[in-house]
Amino acid sequence: MVVHYDEQTPHLHAVVIPILKNQSGKRRLNAGAWFDNQREKQADGSYKTTENRMEIFQDKYFKAVSKKHKLKRGDKVSSHEGDDTYTPPSHEQIQDLKRRTQAADLLASIKTPQALKDAHKEIDGMKRSMNRKLRAARRAGEEAKADELEATLSGFKQQVKKLKSEVNNLFDSNVQLHADLNDANQQVKQLKEENEALLSTQAELVETIRIIKNGSDGNTI
Repeated sequence: MVVHYDEQTPHLHAVVIPILKNQSGKRRLNAGAWFDNQREKQADGSYKTTENRMEIFQDKYFKAVSKKHKLKRGDKVSSHEGDDTYTPPSHEQIQDLKRRTQAADLLASIKTPQALKDAHKEIDGMKRSMNRKLRAARRAGEEAKADELEATLSGFKQQVKKLKSEVNNLFDSNVQLHADLNDANQQVKQLKEENEALLSTQAELVETIRIIKNGSDGNTI
């Protein structure tokens, strides 16, 4: 068993050797007894799953560790129970979905030029990772996988390009708003100065009226 920290979530890999005794008492490898689904043949010739051993194994594991580590049980694939035509998603498909989701979440979080600048390093890392996987798939001759990765990478690049344009437009609008705000502040300042001048003139007029009203000898006219 070994613990890995090479992904966002720490995880461990364990090698389990399913050695079981057969009826004669001999030990032999029997992974199917642990993990293969138990099935029964139906009257029409088809097979029906009567026991999902992998799910039972996962349930037992969850019960053993959930209370101690406060874990939540993952979603069960109950909608496909008994459907022998169902093919579960591969590890690569799941990882591709995670990459798409991570990229979408990152792009959605960028709203300002500074946020885009801060995210550049992570965006570049994503593109490098996708390119490495793409080249590896091409070298291995896995054309379908490579095409899917190339489409994902192309879509991601288009999203980044579009986002940069939107952020630049936002930046330009922000600059214009600041300019408009500065103009408004200048106008307010000018209006305050004019208002103060009017108040000063008003005070002078009031004083002039008071003097005229009282007369030069102090007696009321």
